[in-house]
Amino acid sequence: MAKIVRLTRQVSRRGRGSLRGKLVLAADWDSAEVNDAIARDFGAMP
Repeated sequence: MAKIVRLTRQVSRRGRGSLRGKLVLAADWDSAEVNDAIARDFGAMP
């Protein structure tokens, strides 16, 4: 059994780019080593 309820949205975004200047990415955020480590963490790599 499931109860269906209306989802009320609590987040109010100002549109695309609303987080600009608030996020800091490491210089190696998209390196092969980081991607491999993430894949291993999620079991996608042996």
